[in-house]
Amino acid sequence: MPAGVRPVFITGGNSLAKESIPEDDTRRMEAIPRGVFSRVLDIEFDGEPFAQATHRTFSSTIACELATGPELVFEKTSWSARMFRLRAANDRSTVFCTSERQGFWMPRWDLDLTLGRARLESMGFFRSGFLVVSGKDIWGSVDGRGVFKGGWVVTAWSALDPTDFILIGFIFNHIQKMRAAATTG
Repeated sequence: MPAGVRPVFITGGNSLAKESIPEDDTRRMEAIPRGVFSRVLDIEFDGEPFAQATHRTFSSTIACELATGPELVFEKTSWSARMFRLRAANDRSTVFCTSERQGFWMPRWDLDLTLGRARLESMGFFRSGFLVVSGKDIWGSVDGRGVFKGGWVVTAWSALDPTDFILIGFIFNHIQKMRAAATTG
């Protein structure tokens, strides 16, 4: 871990309480769908426009155009893989962060973020959200925006890179798609 960077350590149960992380030490990324059936998400970072993401039809791939930077691609590493990566669109060798699904009944995602290894763990059997955990430290959380709103919200430690926030949000989006497909049969 880089010098001067401190992990967030939350004591107590498996929840991200408001008083656990000081407000000035967290950042928030929110993905807002343009419409009910839209494949386009407008992404805001700390309330400011940050990116636009477009789901490709019949694919897990998401193209993400940053407002102030390169275009990113979220994709499966192969057709049958349980591994995803966030990379630069114009250079396949520039990979920002990766994730791999683990587990069956209570799925967990191993993440390779800019600060190091972490994982997404379910907040509980009857909860839709996930916690971003590294060792015993909770770095943040991701959950949906609401029942009829669509999209997602990532609230996490400010030391994480914006690409980490994007990967966490896109993985949550993929989890929601898998859950919806499982319930429709």
